[in-house]
Amino acid sequence: MTLEEYKLRIQRKINPGDTKFNVNTFEFTIDNKNLFFYNDYCYNKKYDFVLSKDMNLTIGIQHQHLAKDRLNEIIAAGSIIIDLSGSVIYLDNQSGTFQFNKKRQNEYLELIESLLNLRNCKVYDIDYSTKHDPIYPDKIKIEHKYYKPKQTDFKKYIEYIKPMSIDKWQWVLNENDFNHKLYHQLNEDLNKLYTVEHRDELYTHFYNHGQYEVGRAIGFYK
Repeated sequence: MTLEEYKLRIQRKINPGDTKFNVNTFEFTIDNKNLFFYNDYCYNKKYDFVLSKDMNLTIGIQHQHLAKDRLNEIIAAGSIIIDLSGSVIYLDNQSGTFQFNKKRQNEYLELIESLLNLRNCKVYDIDYSTKHDPIYPDKIKIEHKYYKPKQTDFKKYIEYIKPMSIDKWQWVLNENDFNHKLYHQLNEDLNKLYTVEHRDELYTHFYNHGQYEVGRAIGFYK
């Protein structure tokens, strides 16, 4: 693989002046192998996850961010969707940073199941090896022994909703080097709602929505 192909494959901007997108790590609790986010905006959306050797599961936006300072410790990575019952309903191995293949995915599936119930989860292998197109690789459904669909409680998530602490909010702003003017400038939908003078409204939008939305532009690489 050439360097240019690698750059495309991991879909990462590396040149100064290129648009930088948001990063985040979400807070949650695992209760009886069900996962409950502290913010209900996160349910039924596809996010990145990494699992480290010490069985620390991290969910959020951008694998490189989630695995910061521990790249060599990651044993599983991909995309995940959690529904309102706290159940994993989707899992794949798509990660430009780690690129675990189907064999590795089958190996770490048992580890994930030890943490989270996979009875309602559909698993997919994202295979980059059969195509030269790094943006649209093959997506193949994987049968697994844990899949035994069962109706669950879709109201329990309410018990876990809690406001973000000031410290966590400050952390999010710092990690994203947030600037309300750039946030307004780089997101077309916000141009229609606010002017750059609407500083408080833009901060509120990022607090309620933007920090959880994959691919939100928040600046430029320096």
